[in-house]
Amino acid sequence: LTWNVGFDLLQPGNLNAGIACVDVDDTPIAYQFMFNNPFDPDHNSDFAYGVDQAAVATITFEDAYQYYKNSGNVYSVTGLGLSFSGIPVVAQNNDTDVLYDIPLNYNMNGASTSSLAFDIPGVGYYGVDQTRTYECDGWGTLNIYDQSFQTLRVRSVVNATDSLFTTLFGNTGFGFSFPRPESITYEWLSTEFIEPVL
Repeated sequence: LTWNVGFDLLQPGNLNAGIACVDVDDTPIAYQFMFNNPFDPDHNSDFAYGVDQAAVATITFEDAYQYYKNSGNVYSVTGLGLSFSGIPVVAQNNDTDVLYDIPLNYNMNGASTSSLAFDIPGVGYYGVDQTRTYECDGWGTLNIYDQSFQTLRVRSVVNATDSLFTTLFGNTGFGFSFPRPESITYEWLSTEFIEPVL
């Protein structure tokens, strides 16, 4: 197959631009204890995507990073580090979120389950449980940025449930869970890069 991506598709709003890919060593030191640890090979990460600020409902987080492992036999999300009111909050995925197994070949597929939970100081608790299925459904040439790459295309489907518990409104607190809408993503992968080309 050949995929041609024109510059009209690469405009703001069409791609998730502005999220910096950084080396784990360049993330806050408080997060590195969980994600830059050779004694914990499942969570010892290779890079992170980060944003200066992220909001969930009325709660604003700073220095938010999602950590990734692209080595061994998996490409996976290992966890999350963020700061709330200056307090670092770090959560490792219980069973990492395997995006796909390595080596990846055309027609491969797989599935993983993962969960992540952390306390939000003075607010309560947040958790997410999810399942992911993936299928390598195409291979060929991706033409983008006036360059051509030999790629595999991976289609991922994620179904997740968020859980919140808060004590903001009294000592007993309350909690609830709600399913997220199903998420379907496509990634084009090349052996030239540690992260997807598109």
